[in-house]
Amino acid sequence: MNSLQINSFILTKKVTDLADLIKYPDDYTINLSLTPQPFVKIIKENPSDYIQEGILVIDGGVILSFNNQTIVGHNYWDDLTTLWSYLLNVIEDYSTYGEGSCFYPDQPIEILDLSQYFGHH
Repeated sequence: MNSLQINSFILTKKVTDLADLIKYPDDYTINLSLTPQPFVKIIKENPSDYIQEGILVIDGGVILSFNNQTIVGHNYWDDLTTLWSYLLNVIEDYSTYGEGSCFYPDQPIEILDLSQYFGHH
């Protein structure tokens, strides 16, 4: 049976060494799939860092794994709320047309092409 795992994370400090982030993600991120309390606490303690002109702006990412193979990991992140809307569009496109891909909202990097993992239907 195929298994798809999806986890979101937010960055809690500035990344200056990508290799360090990948090796020690817990030092830089909070996994939103585990519990929302640490995330809520950070927002409440530092609202000016996360709320700009009344809009929640969060640097974070989505970790996607299929059959225990990481498709997207900690090495890329963007505005998390926008990223999720892009990913949902990809899933909808794949479900409707058998193809689905997109780029990160603020970077010229392709997130994924679902047909690469699930095939065209």
